[in-house]
Amino acid sequence: MLGIAGTRVTTCPVIWLAKDRSPRRTALFVEREGVLRTSGHVEDLFVSCVRQIVDEGVLLVILAHSEPPDCGLHDAEAHAIILETVSYLKERGIAASAFLYCTHPAEMQCGCRHPQPGLLHSAASVLKLDLRSSVYIGASIADLEAGVSAGVATLLVDLQNAENYAETFALAHDALAGSSF
Repeated sequence: MLGIAGTRVTTCPVIWLAKDRSPRRTALFVEREGVLRTSGHVEDLFVSCVRQIVDEGVLLVILAHSEPPDCGLHDAEAHAIILETVSYLKERGIAASAFLYCTHPAEMQCGCRHPQPGLLHSAASVLKLDLRSSVYIGASIADLEAGVSAGVATLLVDLQNAENYAETFALAHDALAGSSF
């Protein structure tokens, strides 16, 4: 099913794709809650840390899972959250390539909910990504487990520690540029 401005909406996960997708195959995956957004707002630190990575041609893919009170969101509600986040980033010069949102409550044990790697596999399939050359930044042990299970280099970030947060993105940048970490 097609949605607003080049988006495709499915039941689970809800997937938003940018209209102009390039043939690039490397992605930076970031978890919406705890990495991109905390306490209900997008972190300015995220914008400054991710800008160089995206400017160098790496695809930015945002992953999200419904958490209380958002569990069981309908596609339209998830789509509104996606468009709000993507618009916010676009206003700041950051182009997201995709946003995948699992709307199922945790008790459903959907393959998209972490620690399952379903969202990462869905993104790789739709965007034709090489997961082994991509990096995933998460904020929880479940994120770490999902990334490792999918074969993605995975880093955990501590948003409460700005120095650690910036260092984590620097490590991701180096890994995406071909350096080992």
